[in-house]
Order: sequence, then C-alpha cells, then structure tokens
Amino acid sequence: IIDNLEMVSVDFSGLTSVDGPMYVQSNNKLITVDMSSLASIDGQVRITDNPELETYELGSLVSVESLMEVNTNHKLESFNMASLEEVLGTFEFVHNEYIKTISAPSLSEVSGNFYVNNNYQVEDIQFPALRTVSGTININNNQELETINLDSLEDVDSYFEFRNNYRVELFSLPMLEYVGGIFQIEDNDD
Repeated sequence: IIDNLEMVSVDFSGLTSVDGPMYVQSNNKLITVDMSSLASIDGQVRITDNPELETYELGSLVSVESLMEVNTNHKLESFNMASLEEVLGTFEFVHNEYIKTISAPSLSEVSGNFYVNNNYQVEDIQFPALRTVSGTININNNQELETINLDSLEDVDSYFEFRNNYRVELFSLPMLEYVGGIFQIEDNDD
C-alpha cells in the first residue's frame, strides 16, 4: 500500500498471512488500517510516512520474520500489536509524535536492534515479556515518557542506551543479567 494519495481507510480484516514483505508507505490521507486477523509476516514490515494515519490494527500478529519499522506517522494515536511474540530482525518505533502508549505485552524476543525514539508525546512504553534483544536497545528522546516496563529483560547482546526521557522517575530492570557493550543511562531530567 504505497503512494495512494486519496485512500483514507484500508480494511484487510480477513487477511491472516503475508508470505513476503508488507509496506504501508507515503499514503497522504490514510487514517485507519485494519489487519486485525493477520498473524504472520514472512518479511519486512514498513509502516512509514503516512502523515494522517491515526489507527493501525495488528492485534493478531504473532511473528515478523525481519525488520518491523513504524516510522514518521505523525498523527498515529493507536497501534495494536497485543499478540506480537517475536521480531526476527530489528524493531523500530520512531518519530510517531501523537502516540501516548507503545505496547507489545507478549513480545519476548527481538533478533536485531530495538529502537523506540523520538515519540515526543509517548507517556507509557510497555514490553513486559521482552527477555532478549540480540542487538542494541536504544530508547531516546521520548520527552513525555513517564513509565516504562522492561521487567523481564535479561540479555542485550550489544549496547543499551536510555537518554533524554525527561519525565521518567522510576526505571527498573530487575531481571537484567548481561549487556554486551556500553550501558548508558543519561540526561533523563529537565
């Protein structure tokens, strides 16, 4: 779904599987996407540069076989990934200015990097089941962030960076055992 200048809604609520990449990019008027039955994607997921996108429903998605990128959807308010368990590549959720909560309560493994950056109005980040990240964790510049749950996180194979999240008062990683590089928590106050 690329470069559809007039499309405002997409309903693929019966779709259960994509055996390749999925791109939802540069749709100037797209507001809602319903892929609520989609359980697996065997390739990259790129949901980027949709300036009017407000709601994206992927509540049944369990597995992504590569990169999962949600980037520069300025009006995004709701992104349901409640069933997501694994991303076999990088997870990137960046530059989505209106979103208040980023949550994947079942996500336990990311086989690449994990980026949650520059979501300026996000208040709550919830990844309570995330145990392993095979690359870097980078959680930066979420200026309204108040709460974060990475309570099951055990292993980060590269570096861990948590910077410029100005409203966080309590940050806890009770299960963390290993970071394979720099462990940096910096400039998290006004």
